[in-house]
Amino acid sequence: MSRQLTRGDILNSQSVYLYLEDVIYVKIEDGEVYGFYKGGSEWYEKRNFYDYFDSSLMMSYFSSITKEEAADIVEEWISFASST
Repeated sequence: MSRQLTRGDILNSQSVYLYLEDVIYVKIEDGEVYGFYKGGSEWYEKRNFYDYFDSSLMMSYFSSITKEEAADIVEEWISFASST
């Protein structure tokens, strides 16, 4: 089930993660995480987020990012995708 998150949703989220420079994950509340791929067109629910990333090895693939930076990046990705 997809959900279209807004800039406000990202800024009001519990936390954000940048994975390998081309996926943004937004934690809305415990157990509810959504992702957005660079070049993608919509948000998707990341159901196994905690199972998949619950290791120090996998967490090393994340970059530190603020909520404001995440919102800017997603807007840039959407703008670029819609212009091509």
